[in-house]
Amino acid sequence: MATRKGSKKSTPSTKKVLGKSPIKSSPSKKNSQKTAKKKSVKKVDDEVVKKGKRQAKRKKGFVPMKGGASMEVPSKVRKQSSYNIVSSAISKWCKENGARCTKKQISEIYQGLKERRLTGDPKYQLTAEDIASGIKGNLVVDEGTDREKKVDLLAFKDAVGVPTQFLDFEWYFAPSFFNNDGLFFKQDDVLRFDLSSIGRGVIEIYYSEFNERYRDDIYEWITEEVEGFESESGKGYYGRFKLNQDATDIENRIFEWTFEGQDEGQVPTQEGREKVTGVKDKSLPTEAEAKAQKEEDKAREKQESAPPKKLSKKELEIKKIEAETENLKEQNRVKELMLKEKESDREDVKMGLMTSAEFRKKWKGK
Repeated sequence: MATRKGSKKSTPSTKKVLGKSPIKSSPSKKNSQKTAKKKSVKKVDDEVVKKGKRQAKRKKGFVPMKGGASMEVPSKVRKQSSYNIVSSAISKWCKENGARCTKKQISEIYQGLKERRLTGDPKYQLTAEDIASGIKGNLVVDEGTDREKKVDLLAFKDAVGVPTQFLDFEWYFAPSFFNNDGLFFKQDDVLRFDLSSIGRGVIEIYYSEFNERYRDDIYEWITEEVEGFESESGKGYYGRFKLNQDATDIENRIFEWTFEGQDEGQVPTQEGREKVTGVKDKSLPTEAEAKAQKEEDKAREKQESAPPKKLSKKELEIKKIEAETENLKEQNRVKELMLKEKESDREDVKMGLMTSAEFRKKWKGK
């Protein structure tokens, strides 16, 4: 078949000789014994590390530098969590107080501190390191007038009675006292504040909501009343909260305080309170009663400041009997408190919170 001029065949033609396959040239014996040419080896600089050479293990804490030198760097240390820092301090505190706390007890104490100092009101928040220091009693915090006071964050944990700082305190220092309660209060404790003396009634809140509720419902109300009274009367106003022992039930975790206020140097009266607040408070004395009480107080102070008269033998005996009676009453009161505490410890033994050995050690000879 004819092909177009100038075109190339896709495959080369193979010549055939007498119908046989084309003859292949066989390599000569001489050529088969030829050795392969040597490959040229590229010169390697001194700085290039030869392949296959095992590198030395890097020393921990060292970084290799050029020229074979090395520089030491600080090892990367994993930061401890807040829980590990605080729980470690709690565990040590337990041992120092003669008891090994369980993981559950440590967790409960941690949660109490966390709700107060880690995630609570930003004003009272602390770092985990500060909390650990506070567990040891070495933390210095702002306590109102006393700015150099060392605080023990677990000072009143499981206390039987109400701590002294909560018996009588100024209304404007309350937030500082309640946030630094030494772990006395529990989150579901009921706190009642009786503001009847300034026409507000009783406000009941839970400890868990203290910061917000006290600021919005109590602090602001008292501030407005005090400022209003002082602007109208031109006198200073002095107010405090006092624990109402009769209305307080520690066993059921209910605490109540009564607000007592008066302008400096004068006793609040029904007429004076009504003039300032518009509410007549019958629990206060009238002006006539307040005046009579003032005269009586003056007379008593004068009598007490006078030199004591010589008592007869009979009067001395009566005084002695009265003193002994009061002493016996106080002893009985102390015994009752100890019995209550002992019963509470017995319940702890039953619940596994205290061992029998610890109970016997605490109450041995009592």
